[in-house]
Parts: sequence; structure tokens; C-alpha cells
Amino acid sequence: METSSSAIWKRRVSVVQVIYSELIADQDFSKLDLSDQRDNWTDFENKIFDNYLDNKQRYISVIESYLNADWSLERLNTLCASILLEAISEFHVLKTPIKVLITESVKTAKNYCDENEYRIVNRVLEDFLKNEAVNT
Repeated sequence: METSSSAIWKRRVSVVQVIYSELIADQDFSKLDLSDQRDNWTDFENKIFDNYLDNKQRYISVIESYLNADWSLERLNTLCASILLEAISEFHVLKTPIKVLITESVKTAKNYCDENEYRIVNRVLEDFLKNEAVNT
């Protein structure tokens, strides 16, 4: 039997996959057919993804502000960037606790990214989320 936390993690991964597709396609997402994917989504996924679409450029700038000075989002593995974008979007729209977002995002990175890329995800999210917690 699947645990509740495992089911929620899979929902997050589903959003990461669609963000990844959007970044790879480098297109206006309104031109792509997402009906099959989104038909299976709950409010959880839809809220995160819609928030991402509405704030994509802002979230990219936020991520870049936490990278080394000579890095941009394009230099990151696209899947790692997608994980970060999902987590930041989820934080803003659902107010998911910081520890949960970091744990779930690192888990996703360990499962799907190259060997040590989870460290980048961890560092960027820790810095971002701690800063956000102080400012809210």
C-alpha cells in the first residue's frame, strides 16, 4: 500500500516532469497539449503548475540570485532547474513547510539527477527558503 507522503511525492514529480518538458521545449506552454497530463491532476498539481506559469521569469531570477555569480539557470541540469522551480512555486502557492520542500526536492534530485546534483538543489533551496522565512 502506498503511503500518503509517497503519493504526494509522486504528484510533485509529475509537476517537475511537466516543467522539465516546458523548459526543454522552450515554447509557450499554451501551444502544447497538456490535457492528458492535467486530466489526472488534483488541485495540488494544478495550483503549483499554474503558479509556476504565472511567475516563471520571477522564479528563474530568484534561483539565479542563489547561484554562484558566474552561473545562470541555463548552466544547471534542466531537471535540477525543474525541481527548484517546482519547489519555489509550491512554497509560494501552498505554503508547504520548508523542511518538507527541501527533503522532497533532494529526494527527487537523488532519484533523477546526476550523482551530486542534489547538493545544488539542497543549497539553493536552503538559502532561498531560509531567506523567505526571515522575510515573511
